[in-house]
Amino acid sequence: MKRRIAALFSIGALALSLSACSSSSDKADDGKTTAAEPTVVVSTEGMPTVNNSGDIPQIVFPDSKAPADLQVAVLEEGKGAEIAKDDWVSVDYVGTVWGSDEPFDSSYSRSVPLTMSLTQLVPGWGYGLEGRHVGDKLLLSIPPEYGYGSEGQPAAGIGGTDTIVFYIDIHQAWTANASGQKDATVEVKAEDLPIEIDGGIGEPITTLKVKEGSAEPTELTMRVMARGTGTEIGATDTIYYQVAQAYWDNSNSVTTWAKDGEEVKVGVQNGPIGTGTILDGLAGIPVGSRVFLEVPADTENGTPAVAAIVDVLGATPTPAS
Repeated sequence: MKRRIAALFSIGALALSLSACSSSSDKADDGKTTAAEPTVVVSTEGMPTVNNSGDIPQIVFPDSKAPADLQVAVLEEGKGAEIAKDDWVSVDYVGTVWGSDEPFDSSYSRSVPLTMSLTQLVPGWGYGLEGRHVGDKLLLSIPPEYGYGSEGQPAAGIGGTDTIVFYIDIHQAWTANASGQKDATVEVKAEDLPIEIDGGIGEPITTLKVKEGSAEPTELTMRVMARGTGTEIGATDTIYYQVAQAYWDNSNSVTTWAKDGEEVKVGVQNGPIGTGTILDGLAGIPVGSRVFLEVPADTENGTPAVAAIVDVLGATPTPAS
């Protein structure tokens, strides 16, 4: 059961190379960086190139100094949605100190994209990706004041004066409180289920409770509450979703959405299909759908039965490991 719950609601640790981090001298009392908003240069001039011949893209540096400004080189233009500075994104990336032959971090080595709010990453990501589009492949050169500040990130081999460069492939993007498709076709009404929720189709669910006296499930069941019109989830895809769930006795509940006016602290999740978890049952369901799940108790581990609602936001093929 623990494995099943984790498959629905798994908050991954921040990637070492991307977690917002700078020296105390670079931060105000509220913890936010005090560097002025940068000039963002969009140009390939003076920027590295990318060698995609191997499993992990390699950033190849020119025999010149790093740009003084925050600079973006768009290598391939996407046709998807425009990205805002506080969006949640799903990307593959490689990060390298300017001039280094070895990356300090890479999503490709983990065979799973990074899915996170741009506000939770070093400031250069938000400034650099703002206005870009889903489908873009780009290089992002970040001077230290918009990266890790004067302290650097010693554990990753990043010094306080180092410019860091990322190759980024943007797969998906969502607003922080994204939900499923508003015009999805309703198949099962919420009032006909053993739960009470506060969000309609295409809206965030900030509370979920099991109705008193509802019989506990004895087997895993999934019911599509509203069917979207997106592509069907493949048997080995990585999916992106929001979820609200509660123990059947309502002793514990959690949601990835936030109430109106509140900061989104959890947000969009991702997970692979076809690895033997509860997510496998979502294969074949269209993106944009809302799905209700009943998960039986795990008596061996002492975990109560669970009720959950999942909004499927997107799906991409899982990279080969």
